[in-house]
Amino acid sequence: MEELLLEQEASRIAEEYEIDVVILTVNTLGTQDPESYADDYYDNHDYGYGSTYSGVLFMLSMEYRDWAISTTGDGIYALTDYGIQKIFASVAPDLAQDNYYEAFSLYLKEVERYYEAYVDGTPIDGPSVPYD
Repeated sequence: MEELLLEQEASRIAEEYEIDVVILTVNTLGTQDPESYADDYYDNHDYGYGSTYSGVLFMLSMEYRDWAISTTGDGIYALTDYGIQKIFASVAPDLAQDNYYEAFSLYLKEVERYYEAYVDGTPIDGPSVPYD
């Protein structure tokens, strides 16, 4: 039942913002690092909306609790590295307690919040840090 609720919410967000929203759990990453696994999975499973394949994928490996968020198209601008880190920080406590439904529900709410800000022309990003 929880999986169906998550799928319905992801579909609603996808339709509203013209993006793909994916949650992926895997047992192991094999020899790949989390970012590469998430990027490859997104690319190899025909995800993405429009000509830029816009979307976001949250991947959680159960073996070592590795995670990654992969973005493409408009997702790159809506969810910057800052946003990715903030979203993970918000879901990490639930993941640590094995509250996966709560963590993934919060992830979806955060994705929607970041996309809404992006569409409104006020993307959420962190403070600028000068380069040394």
